[in-house]
Amino acid sequence: MDHVPGAGGRADDAPLRAHLAAGGETSGLRLRFGRGADGIERLAASMAGDAFSPHRHDTYAIGMTLTGVQTFHYRGEQRHCLPGEWHVLHPDELHDGAAGTDEGFGYRIFYVDPCLVQEALGGAPLPFVADPVIARHDVDPALVAWLAYMDEPLGDFERIEVTLAVARLLSRHGTVRPGQRGALAVDALARVRDLIADDPAVRHPVAEFERISGLDRWTIAPPSAPRSAPARRVFARCGSSTGCG
Repeated sequence: MDHVPGAGGRADDAPLRAHLAAGGETSGLRLRFGRGADGIERLAASMAGDAFSPHRHDTYAIGMTLTGVQTFHYRGEQRHCLPGEWHVLHPDELHDGAAGTDEGFGYRIFYVDPCLVQEALGGAPLPFVADPVIARHDVDPALVAWLAYMDEPLGDFERIEVTLAVARLLSRHGTVRPGQRGALAVDALARVRDLIADDPAVRHPVAEFERISGLDRWTIAPPSAPRSAPARRVFARCGSSTGCG
């Protein structure tokens, strides 16, 4: 799973270029990152004559096509996004990207940490947007403005506003998948996530996770997750329909 943006500041465009079908050597791709915040990045991109090969992100990728026709394969279907339309790509969902015409296309996009969205939803399950293309009139105008002025800083208040707007967008156009749990103990699971993040190479016993979170092991680790990767189970909560701490 590939993480393109960084946590605030200026992100590195090398991971995106690595997904080019041409192997990263191209003159038809233009990338420019705007000002970010912790868990949020903004990017302006244009492409002509090149294409992104199939890849994944560990963030939400929520953007608006500005010029041309953007086409991408997502969840078994080819999609088209016209100027003014938005697309919503969920974390860890395989997709590609290319121009639908010879003229190329341009877009601006948010990369948003799903953990921020889960916090904004009060720990409720992340909604799933089955149709990734959304009409502009169905999107909060504030999101359009935050992309239009992406060089303006995102302070703490703006970071909260962007996150809430994204959470509302997902909730409005999404559904809760069958079998999803109810609200999660976000703060408790965050302590587990932070312990793993401090040194991902260390294998912590489940008892330690239980101790610092106050939760039982079945709450910390979904039964369907691979038993051989306790760290993966916790981090997966931030990028899947199960939830996030």
